[in-house]
Amino acid sequence: MGQVLIRKVPEDVIDVLKACARSNHRSLEEELRHLLIEAAKPPRQQLKAAAAAMRSRLAGERALDTLSLLRELREP
Repeated sequence: MGQVLIRKVPEDVIDVLKACARSNHRSLEEELRHLLIEAAKPPRQQLKAAAAAMRSRLAGERALDTLSLLRELREP
């Protein structure tokens, strides 16, 4: 994993981040890592658009009846 060094962070910001970390039962390092990972995820709107595109591609396709398949496999 890589490392990141951030300089000149205001003390009041650090205090808020420490309080958030405490409330989430994490160290400051874990809290900052969590925040960075969440910030790097694709925006929710982008995920919704991808889901809508997938639904439209699959529209009209017959869903697989897995329950029937399982029953058939269990029958002797």
